[in-house]
Amino acid sequence: MELIHPILGDGYYGRRCLALARRAGGSPARNRFPEHDQRRLYGVVAGIGIDPGADRYVYRQGLFVLAQSGEMVVILNDVEFQPRAW
Repeated sequence: MELIHPILGDGYYGRRCLALARRAGGSPARNRFPEHDQRRLYGVVAGIGIDPGADRYVYRQGLFVLAQSGEMVVILNDVEFQPRAW
């Protein structure tokens, strides 16, 4: 199974980021936590300040978008959001 970076996709930067993670000892979560291999994994991107359009891009990639709202963190995804599961 080919891995695709959840944000950067399968382009040059996505492949480069995954290669660097492998070289640094990183591995997919399912390999690092075999006791959870039957669970679905969901992605989240959080930020204090989010660039215009970045939230829509992350949303379209199937990831949850979290942002600061006052002294709290809120999920920006609407009720129609369909998360991508790994």
